[in-house]
Amino acid sequence: MGLLQKIAWKTRRWDLSVTILDISLHDEQGSWGINLLDFKYNLRSHSLFCIDFRLPNGGDVKELTVDHFDFLYLRTLLWNAYDDLSDRKLWNSNLSTIESIKLIILERLFR
Repeated sequence: MGLLQKIAWKTRRWDLSVTILDISLHDEQGSWGINLLDFKYNLRSHSLFCIDFRLPNGGDVKELTVDHFDFLYLRTLLWNAYDDLSDRKLWNSNLSTIESIKLIILERLFR
């Protein structure tokens, strides 16, 4: 086997993409945004700073809508905390005061 075939074989399961800067000005979904230092691994995006939003257009978008955000690679961590707390509230409904406050804040973030 040649060197390039060995490299291809060793990296066949990698799914990694790195983008340094991506600026969207009304892309195919009508979104505007900026994405700084983005890593995509296994179809999940992790960004140093990212915000994608849609402006009101008088049709289907009635107000400013934030579609995606990430800051300091924290989106996945915050989403997992929100998912756990909302499941606990759904199935147990006995959250402490601090957990209820966390859930309220996270619900506003992920509306």
